[in-house]
Amino acid sequence: MRTGFLLLAVLTAGILCAAHPFRVDLRNADCFAEGNGTVPISGENIRVGRIGKNGFTIEGATPLRADRWSRTTVTFTPARTGSFDLWLRGPWRKPKGAKEIERLEVIYDQLELSGATLQNGDFESASAADPTLPEHWRRVGKGAVRLGNAVSGQFGAKVWHDGTLAQKIAVKAGVPVTLSFSARREPGEAEKPVSAGAIPLTGWSGETSLQPVPKAGVEALLPGKGKLFCSRQILVKPSTRYQLSFRYYSERSNLFYLELEEYDRTGRPLPRTDWMRHRDTFLRPDLSLRKTELQMELPFDTQPECASLRIEIRKLSAAKVWFWDFQLKEEKPRRLLEPEPFQPGDSLSMRGPDGIFYPDFTRAGVSERRPPKTVFAARDFGALPGDDRDDAAGIQKAVDAAAKNGEGIVQLEAGEYWLDGKVYITADRIVIRGAGRGKTRLVSRPRPSGLQIMNFAPGNRIGGNTRLELYFPWKKCTAVSLLFDGKVLGRWAIPASAEAEKFDSTEAYLKSVGFRKDRGFSVSQADPAVGRIVLPPREYLSKLPAGPCRLTLKTTGYQGEAVQETFDFQVTPAQRYTKEHSLLHFEGNEFTATTSRMPLAADVKRGEVEVELASDHRLTPECEYIFLNAPVNTEWDKLAHSPLAWGKMRRNAFRILRREGKQLTLATPSRVPYFAAEGAFATAFFPIRFCAAEGFTIEQQGKIQRDFQLNAISFQAAADCEARNLEVVKAGVWPVRFSHVIHCVFADSVLRGAHFPRSLLSYAGFEYGTHCLMERIETFDLRHAPLLNWCCSGCVIRDSVFHNSDAQFHSGYCLENLIEQCRIIETTGKFSSYGFAFYSTPFNDGMHGSCGPRNVIYNCDARSRRSSIYLL
Repeated sequence: MRTGFLLLAVLTAGILCAAHPFRVDLRNADCFAEGNGTVPISGENIRVGRIGKNGFTIEGATPLRADRWSRTTVTFTPARTGSFDLWLRGPWRKPKGAKEIERLEVIYDQLELSGATLQNGDFESASAADPTLPEHWRRVGKGAVRLGNAVSGQFGAKVWHDGTLAQKIAVKAGVPVTLSFSARREPGEAEKPVSAGAIPLTGWSGETSLQPVPKAGVEALLPGKGKLFCSRQILVKPSTRYQLSFRYYSERSNLFYLELEEYDRTGRPLPRTDWMRHRDTFLRPDLSLRKTELQMELPFDTQPECASLRIEIRKLSAAKVWFWDFQLKEEKPRRLLEPEPFQPGDSLSMRGPDGIFYPDFTRAGVSERRPPKTVFAARDFGALPGDDRDDAAGIQKAVDAAAKNGEGIVQLEAGEYWLDGKVYITADRIVIRGAGRGKTRLVSRPRPSGLQIMNFAPGNRIGGNTRLELYFPWKKCTAVSLLFDGKVLGRWAIPASAEAEKFDSTEAYLKSVGFRKDRGFSVSQADPAVGRIVLPPREYLSKLPAGPCRLTLKTTGYQGEAVQETFDFQVTPAQRYTKEHSLLHFEGNEFTATTSRMPLAADVKRGEVEVELASDHRLTPECEYIFLNAPVNTEWDKLAHSPLAWGKMRRNAFRILRREGKQLTLATPSRVPYFAAEGAFATAFFPIRFCAAEGFTIEQQGKIQRDFQLNAISFQAAADCEARNLEVVKAGVWPVRFSHVIHCVFADSVLRGAHFPRSLLSYAGFEYGTHCLMERIETFDLRHAPLLNWCCSGCVIRDSVFHNSDAQFHSGYCLENLIEQCRIIETTGKFSSYGFAFYSTPFNDGMHGSCGPRNVIYNCDARSRRSSIYLL
């Protein structure tokens, strides 16, 4: 749940039937001055009125809550020595046409009085004659009772307008009197707390209704207008594990958050500064699951002070979502599937230093090295340190020359290089080498003009799926134009900043003049002085020719002055590029289209190296690698206890050792089974090989980097590649990203934070990684570090230190990975880690899926806010 997110304003409407304030009277008061017309009583959030000549009424300015206590303090100074009668009561309300006033009950407790004496203000003592009457208090009218409902102790007092409790208070002239008390109201029938179990669909806050679910026909909760909807309170036990499950049907993807708000026994919300896993779960069906009924399960632990909680649904769009079958159950120990035992001499096992058999981790790291020898000095291609000019183009030319040569080292000197663009490496045996971290510095910065065209694709590529984003200083211009070859591809009028300053916020002004994000123009969330225009490919790509392309971004100022920048791109409309982009992007090729699948003719069992294909139509003679894939299916979900309905749970890379027709022999045994009957298949994999980035510091400057979403360095679809002796400062997202990789190494480096760690993927580790190694790494202020994500297997992370992050066995059935001799120091939660030192996604995580067996944590030190190890 996000820190600082307040529920108060929403809950004061909706479920609060008969909402009303408290009322306290000071009657028969002979201690106040007469005739001056002033009200001598002060306090926050109260209304004070007179009752006759010698009395006052004090009423709350806002309605009381039924689910929590409110604390009120009032102060006055008596003008004369005397007394007054303190009356506790409820407000007067008589509906039109009614014969009797409403019985609006208020519960009081913990009355405290300074400057005078109040007896039995906590109502713990009862009258000897009547146990329902608090001692030292008297009834005025009927219905006031002492009852077991208190903010402190065991008892409080329930009253209403015509059923009052009163006590005479003596005061002295000139001695200030301060009265403090806690109050809440009785809940209506539809908002009374419920026990854990089946959660009613009635009593939710906000505009909701009960409607049949399309196709399913069952009755469900359908939120209407608004963004936040909350259940009634649910009574739970402290420090107990529960599981929340529910079903929903959505019209679109990415529709809502589901969160939990916890309360102590007084109804006070528990602090949210201790960020926890179950309090920020974003449940979002994949686009392929549109209009599909889904079931989600969310396990969590209540806090030690927790007595009740609410389910909160935060909608992110106006599209309809139906919810039903909410169940909150106390978790019981489950019987885990027993993993296959290790056998001495097994190809997948090894004896550890303690004599116990573990998975074989000896394959982690590069399988072979073919280092390049030819040196290409970046200086010779126009990349000069310290000249305050863009060096990305010169480095790219050096990379292209090395690729044409068949191998090469792009040598960077000591000094500072500016990267106004990105560098894209697609050839084997290319190394980008500096003079050492701290000596060679690559710095990405916004251009001094503030103009930028960001293509969400590697390097300077524009493909058939590439989104462009235009950035510019919107307060300095009246219009923005995008041009190609002198022709205007688009022109946008920009609202004048002088008018915008009259509004409370930029967003309010843009709304007033009809500008909306879905109409192109918006303001950067990272830097309000920067405007942004988003162009999907359908709006510009057909106007550009294939091949080299120079685009011009131009702004027009208030006096007609023009500022413009040019940007060079390579347009390939038939190509679809990954949306992940980086300052230095190493990328191979993998085939993921449905037409590229080669079904298995026979099962591949755990420990086997032989693969028989039913079709080898994508295996060209030069193909040395494959991915084995198994689709998510009902039977596997049952075995793995996983509710995940999207993503990939079993997908690993293998090098082909031998090939005879459709029969393949793999270099390493499979760690998971792939069954032909369930639709398992192979895909051809052409990784970039024997590449490296080493010996430099790379930094991303400027708040706008948050919007650019640039990784510093990426290895995508790679084998036997390395990143060494690096320092990464304030990455946009990942500092160094390894994805769909095998036998890669990340070593001897320091990672110093990211621009937007709370919401983006500021991680350090591997995803879809097989036999990869991370060692001697130190990270600061990332979200998850180290991370093993999506089907990682056989990976090793060792001898490293991670500050203010958590170690994660994350999404998609990661198995047989090792974290050893590491220090995890997670203390603040500021960067959205989950609060545990080591965390594994639980078996029924509807967003990430379950983790696999035989992951090992060995000889590590940890310090964390919550339990050091969370493995379920």
